Amino acid sequence: MARHLPNFLIVGTAKAATSSLYVYLKQHPDIYLSGITELNFFAHEGRDLNFRGPGDLEYIWSDSLVATYEDYCKQFARVTGETAVGEVSTHNLYSAQAPALIKRYLPDVKMIAMLRQPAERAFSAFAHMVRDGREETSDFVAALARESARIRDNWEPLWHYKSMGFYGVQLSRYLHVFDREQIRVYIYDDFMARPLEVMQDIYRFIGVDPAFVPDMSDKYNVSTFARSRHLQDMMTGKSRVRSALRSLMPASARSRVRDFILQHNTKRLRLAPDARRQLTNDYSDDIELLGRLLGRDLSHWLKVAEPRSLRQASEKQLLC
Repeated sequence: MARHLPNFLIVGTAKAATSSLYVYLKQHPDIYLSGITELNFFAHEGRDLNFRGPGDLEYIWSDSLVATYEDYCKQFARVTGETAVGEVSTHNLYSAQAPALIKRYLPDVKMIAMLRQPAERAFSAFAHMVRDGREETSDFVAALARESARIRDNWEPLWHYKSMGFYGVQLSRYLHVFDREQIRVYIYDDFMARPLEVMQDIYRFIGVDPAFVPDMSDKYNVSTFARSRHLQDMMTGKSRVRSALRSLMPASARSRVRDFILQHNTKRLRLAPDARRQLTNDYSDDIELLGRLLGRDLSHWLKVAEPRSLRQASEKQLLC
């Protein structure tokens, strides 16, 4: 039997609509996506997988990591002739080792990255951890101060709130290894403003019918704060309800049920202006580098105030 492997990858970044991208791509009849929503194989092959942050092992090993090449290949065993075969791994863009490993295993693959203003992405990752009851502090600035120690102690990459946001350096690693034509980068702001246009451009890039219109009425994996801590713990901690869902449903269905309940039990956190200002200043050189790499003006990312368009979209639930 012929072995099928991906011809496209969503390489990141985390908390930039990748969960929604997975769902919208999976609807296309000519696209096959792995059943596990995040494989993250190339980011972690050969590395210490004994992650030590709160809840890391449970979350990573349940839905977000495939450790061996054989297990990676098994994710595509059910391909039945779809034109585009792919997977979503939000750690790959951030990973220093991933470009070389992707080149080794999938030299001709096409890659897609969705990038979000890095200070907002960092805060969304923090809010995600607060939402799931894993974050030890409700103070974002305090969490940032602990980041270096957490990285040294091998906490999983989603805890790397600030470090994950240096996209210019990260994209440069890929451009040193792959032809520019293999990589398509999208900006989260554009996806928020014109989601169908972006999705159809992605379809065109990976070689499937670009006229297909996915159902984009639902938003997935939105980072918010719990109204009921008890209900939040039932959905995110070790509970009988969560155990029952795990035994009765595949990972993708569990994720949808979990996100539906969490979205109705939560409210949105806000990034404080001072924290946004400091982080944006820290990212400024990298944002300018990214703009040069993309040939695009990203000066709106350097503004201290939250853009009006994003503030309005936030009230309607941003994609995360």
